Amino acid sequence: MNNEKIDLKRLADQLKIEEEKAQQSQKKAKTEKPKAKPEIPHSIAVKFGKEEKPPEPPPEPDLEDRPKPKAEVVTKLPDSPVDKKAPLNPAIKAKIATKITVDDPMFVPHQEDGKSLVSLAANLSTRGTIRMPFRSIETVDCGFVMTLHPGYKAVLTLNSLFANKGLFISGSGIIEGDGEHRVALTVINCGHQIIEVHHGDWLAQMRIEPVLSFEFLPTVLEA
Repeated sequence: MNNEKIDLKRLADQLKIEEEKAQQSQKKAKTEKPKAKPEIPHSIAVKFGKEEKPPEPPPEPDLEDRPKPKAEVVTKLPDSPVDKKAPLNPAIKAKIATKITVDDPMFVPHQEDGKSLVSLAANLSTRGTIRMPFRSIETVDCGFVMTLHPGYKAVLTLNSLFANKGLFISGSGIIEGDGEHRVALTVINCGHQIIEVHHGDWLAQMRIEPVLSFEFLPTVLEA
């Protein structure tokens, strides 16, 4: 009888010890963080039973280092003779061969490098100077005859020095490319001060433009 009591007591002690161990292991599991399992990328290649990682892609360049696209403007002008001997400015696509006959070398239109505008001098050799009061109108010759290539027109504008004083061109200021033209300007003083134009003054500027024609597509309305 006494032996049975001793065995029961030993069994109870062992159960108590095992229960305490189980509680301690549970507490330890709660305090410790679980170890993260390494993620295996989907693209890993397996060769001969060994795992090999694919090569890493090169780093992307910064936005500032990336080459910027170049804008290109293409213009197509009507066919015209071009002076191939003269160096062309990249900003100017073509030069139009234009025949002129000047009264004196001083009246050859002046063109600065890289600009499409040419300056025209006032030919007042017989008058020297003209004085234009308010609302007066004068025709000023530019000292040369010009023949434009067909398909182009010349547009005349006043030099800003005179335009700012109130001088305006009376008329369109356009020369069509249909033969020889004596280049001259009819100007009117719309300012409130007398304007003087001297012989040889850079009175106006001229540029050349292509001419486009209408192609009408008539539609007749039914009554």
